[in-house]
Parts: sequence; C-alpha cells; structure tokens
Amino acid sequence: MALDLYAGDRHEAIGTQDEFLLQLADADPAKYPQLGAIWARLYDGPRLSAEQAGLVVHELIDLLAEHGGTSSPALARVALRLMSFFSVAHRAGLEIRGHSD
Repeated sequence: MALDLYAGDRHEAIGTQDEFLLQLADADPAKYPQLGAIWARLYDGPRLSAEQAGLVVHELIDLLAEHGGTSSPALARVALRLMSFFSVAHRAGLEIRGHSD
C-alpha cells in the first residue's frame, strides 16, 4: 500500500517499505500525534493543514533523534525525504492531500 501525498504541485509518497516509520511513531501516540493520525488514516486519504505539516516536521525530527539519527540509514532516508516535503507545505501554507492505492 502506498500513500501518495500532494501539496500544490509537489508530490511525495509513503510506500509500503516506508510504513515502518509510521509504525515507530504509533508506538508512542502521545509523542507523535500527527504521524499517528496519518498512520490511522492511511487508507482513508488523510488531509493535513499547513500547520499540521509543520508539526509533522518536528515529530519526524524527534522520531529520527530517538531512533538512532543518521546511524539508522533507512530511517534517516525516509525521515529526511518526508521532512522536506512537509516543510515546504508548511512554509507555503499548502494543505496536504493524501490518496491511497
């Protein structure tokens, strides 16, 4: 299952191989509420406001730091890619629309 994310003319995806990041966040929903909400609505086409996108960036930073930082290459690669996407959406004031396969 892939989740395609759109913000303006930008596109990003959370592929099946990337879902482990959301599962890590789901283990601590109080600390990662935005990432947990994405995981909970993965199949329902989640929508996030620009403000929520900014919160996601900070949750991704915390998640990466808590789980080994760059010493975990797979996590770092996914987290950095998603941070960039969510950061652009936040700064540009764009709503993010999700669409699942």
